[in-house]
Amino acid sequence: MDDSAKEAGHAAAQEGVDEKRDLSKAFPGVKRVTVTLYTIAHARSGATGSSANIGVIPYTPKGYTFLRGLLTAARVEAFFKPLGVGKVIRYEMPNLCAFNFILPDVLAGGGSRSLRVDAHGSALGQALLEMPLEVPEKAIESCLRIEGRFRP
Repeated sequence: MDDSAKEAGHAAAQEGVDEKRDLSKAFPGVKRVTVTLYTIAHARSGATGSSANIGVIPYTPKGYTFLRGLLTAARVEAFFKPLGVGKVIRYEMPNLCAFNFILPDVLAGGGSRSLRVDAHGSALGQALLEMPLEVPEKAIESCLRIEGRFRP
């Protein structure tokens, strides 16, 4: 993804929040920091035809609870809009503390039919981990792999 597409995706991701579950306005009066999704989760991705799926696994159960209201299907869809993604579907897997996102038609045919560099969607998980999130500074600490490692 080139820088202009990445910036467009980041701007769109901020607009594509499900208002009912949006936590960006939670904790009023608390200092906020901007972090990437990578700070609190890891991801795996792959292809299923011309669609892709991305599994997002927060490092901690508290991270899962936090992302449940912040990492919506609408936000992920807006982030990947420059790639021509269809309506994103999010599946919650609370027993695994994870999410699975299905990105329809993002691979432009997929496999050998696509002219994209990543025709199998392997890099999409890594791209999603670059999504910026504005979070309360105190909330981020409990979402880290090892508490006390966050330096704004």
